[in-house]
Amino acid sequence: MRRQLQGIALLLFSILLTLGFAEAGFRYVFDLSLKWSVVWMLVGAAGLVMVFWKDK
Repeated sequence: MRRQLQGIALLLFSILLTLGFAEAGFRYVFDLSLKWSVVWMLVGAAGLVMVFWKDK
């Protein structure tokens, strides 16, 4: 079940990045004007890290 959850999380994060970059219209990768799509991409990245983090 853990590997399935990681796969689903990776798939959802890739969809989130695709939609976020398309909506934000980035010309440069490190643009400092934050939109809501950028904030949600950062939250998604934090969630992806939490899914792949090893438990003790």
